[in-house]
Amino acid sequence: MDDIIIRNELPEDYRAVENLTREAFWNVYQPGCTEYYQLSCLRHSPDFVADLDFVAECDGRIVGNVVCAASYIDGDDGRQHKVLCLGPISVLPQYQRKGIGRLLIDSVIKAASEMDWKAILLCGGPLLYCRYGFRQAADYCIRTTDNKYSPALMLYPLGATCPSSLAGRFVESDAYKPDMTQFEQYDRNFPVKPKLSDTPSQLRFRELVMSEYDCIRADLFSEE
Repeated sequence: MDDIIIRNELPEDYRAVENLTREAFWNVYQPGCTEYYQLSCLRHSPDFVADLDFVAECDGRIVGNVVCAASYIDGDDGRQHKVLCLGPISVLPQYQRKGIGRLLIDSVIKAASEMDWKAILLCGGPLLYCRYGFRQAADYCIRTTDNKYSPALMLYPLGATCPSSLAGRFVESDAYKPDMTQFEQYDRNFPVKPKLSDTPSQLRFRELVMSEYDCIRADLFSEE
């Protein structure tokens, strides 16, 4: 879309961005959603990377957002590798499938490539994110925090980083684990919306989560 402007988020954008995040995630992965609260808490974390907080604007309206947090990979080589965790990424439903998500991700990749990060990781659908240049982290023996291989864990290497050198356990920032005891009070600031169960997207998400498998010998995942 030629009329989309990508820029850094400003404090005066916060409520609009939280609203659009709520709209984008509502009933997608669970009845209702909590990503907008997670985003609100994330901004106060020392791991929040403000320079990689972008919004997409169309005709003066904010229609998309992406944020990142500093995380790391606990490497099999004994080193700790500095990486980014991307998300949440949100686009208003009526603006989805118009290339806005790609513009936001491309902005993160371009800016992060000029910083001291080894890679960007996220959890999402492989079919979608492979189109953006991501690969399944399991291809490089990178596991989840609980040491499982997940088809939803995606990786984009930055700079001259060799992805196989990052083999290890991905540890996302604690900023993605907000204090949920405050959620109900926070949610009262937003309009009531119906919560739906067992939507097609929720069922697909459960299937993806259930497809995680235990960490076994890394050489079983190497190409012949």
